[in-house]
Formats: sequence, structure tokens, C-alpha cells
Amino acid sequence: SLSLSLSSQSPATDTDTSSSKRTKPDEPEKVTASHILAKHRESRNPTNYKGEKITRTKEEAVDIIRDVRREVMADPACFQQLARQKSDCKSGARGGDLGPFARADMQSMQRASGESERRTGSE
Repeated sequence: SLSLSLSSQSPATDTDTSSSKRTKPDEPEKVTASHILAKHRESRNPTNYKGEKITRTKEEAVDIIRDVRREVMADPACFQQLARQKSDCKSGARGGDLGPFARADMQSMQRASGESERRTGSE
């Protein structure tokens, strides 16, 4: 599987702005990330979030991610729309939003996806 990712380096906060919902100082730092996933037929699980079988080659998946990356580099505001249209991950329905998680989890995820093509930036 190949993905194009954007991550926010700022701490994630709950959408509810009340102080009881904010991240506590003793909790791990949270970050947010979004991605667009293009699976190929050799992916570990070659089905999309709708349960449809993926038949594209790895080269075709790379081409999709390169095209998406080119579009996002030209107009970063189009990322969410492209995620909804192109991603094989269920996060595509949320514009690619993976939600908040601990920074350490993000680093583990990045190491595990060595074949991924990523773009990281601040939001």
C-alpha cells in the first residue's frame, strides 16, 4: 500500500473547547494526520474500505499517489477532496483525517510503512 500523508505538528485538541476535555499535561503529546491510501493487488489486504477487490498494479498505485502529490503540492486545499475521491482507506470519507493520536504512534506507523511516499507539513 502507498500513501500520501499530511501531519500537523501542533498538539491535537478535542473539538469541545471546555477545559475538562483538553489533553492533560501528563498524557502523551497528540498529533493529527491525514492521508490518501492507494492499495495495489499485492497489498497485505487488497480490498478498499467498501470491500471491493483492488486489481491495480503497484506501479499504477505509485502513479496515483504521484498524481495526487502533484495536485496537492500545487493546491494544498484540495487534499480533502482528493482523499474523498481517491483513497482506498475509510478515512477518505473524512477527507483523509486519521484523527488525533500519540506522536509515538505516528513515528511507529511511519517506520512500518517504509514503502510509503509521504509529504509532511504543518497545518
